Amino acid sequence: MTDPGTDADRAERIRRLQERRAAPARKRRHPAAGTRWLLGGLSVASFFTIAGSVAVANQANVVPAPAAPAQSSAVTAPTKAQPSGATSASSQTTRVTTAPAPHTTTRGS
Repeated sequence: MTDPGTDADRAERIRRLQERRAAPARKRRHPAAGTRWLLGGLSVASFFTIAGSVAVANQANVVPAPAAPAQSSAVTAPTKAQPSGATSASSQTTRVTTAPAPHTTTRGS
């Protein structure tokens, strides 16, 4: 069933394998590792290039806000019709709130 030539070949292969394993291991990099680093660097550089160009474009489109009108420093005294804790109608703001939209689902029936 087994012939002696095969045993000798098998013993030789085992001996070479043991020699390889006993030798100091040298770190072998993946064949595509360099390409991965290159593509990663290019994608990061392009991201910052795009982000920088968007920032520059946004700075160019910024219009300075107009100066606020000067407030008069004169304080008006409350009148009899207006209690001392009330404010004038022009300085009061009314908040308008709306109810949130109803949530609809399409799951199930």
